[in-house]
Amino acid sequence: MVMPPCGTFHYAGVVPDMKAALESGQWVLEERSGPVTQMEPTPAQTWKFWKRDSRRDSRFDELRDNRLVGLEPTLRISEGHLVLEAATQYRAQIRSASLEVGRGFIETLEGGDVLTVVRTASADIGISLLRRGVLIAAVGAVTETPLGDDVGVRGGPAMDPAIAVSEQWPRSDTWVEVSVSDQTLRLRGGEATTISKYRVSVVRCFKDGIPGTCESLAVSLEGLCAHAAAVRSAELLARPNAGLMMTDWP
Repeated sequence: MVMPPCGTFHYAGVVPDMKAALESGQWVLEERSGPVTQMEPTPAQTWKFWKRDSRRDSRFDELRDNRLVGLEPTLRISEGHLVLEAATQYRAQIRSASLEVGRGFIETLEGGDVLTVVRTASADIGISLLRRGVLIAAVGAVTETPLGDDVGVRGGPAMDPAIAVSEQWPRSDTWVEVSVSDQTLRLRGGEATTISKYRVSVVRCFKDGIPGTCESLAVSLEGLCAHAAAVRSAELLARPNAGLMMTDWP
């Protein structure tokens, strides 16, 4: 069963300049998937908020507009994990969520980079790192993350609208096409290649189902991200539920 949007997220934020800030829990990310952004009520407004207000109910829905760790979680780095923590219980389904990635991937982060972390409706995770608009690395469900102007990834084969869905789905032979500038290569699970200055390894391709699974890839820019660290991260994110560890509210 596909999870509702409240179990997903699309967080992005600028990497702090100081290493200490990465571990402090003061690095704030922003939800960018476009839920209703109604602000948390002030104490003076709380009584109105908790009363059923037909005007509020008509445009705000918890299943649609909440996100797993709220709309502005903090992120801290802890022993190879990205730890997302909700600022308050408002609009957040859980208190915190922790993801394990390769330590070498974390070492790639530089101040000013843009880090995006996405959780899909199939409970897959994708992470990408951009530096001045250029992709440095992407791991996991990379088709769900920004990849810069020069890199593109798509899954296939596409469904043919002229043929009944029941005759095409589920698709058994799936692949990914990776494009860098004007070069495009098709890869299947377990394959790896180099395109221009990017190394690409396919841990798995997507799989149709309810909800199915997204692909898990490792894409790294040579000289700026160790590919072995990207592959390790993609392998960790290919685990059930992407290896996500969650802490609920007390």
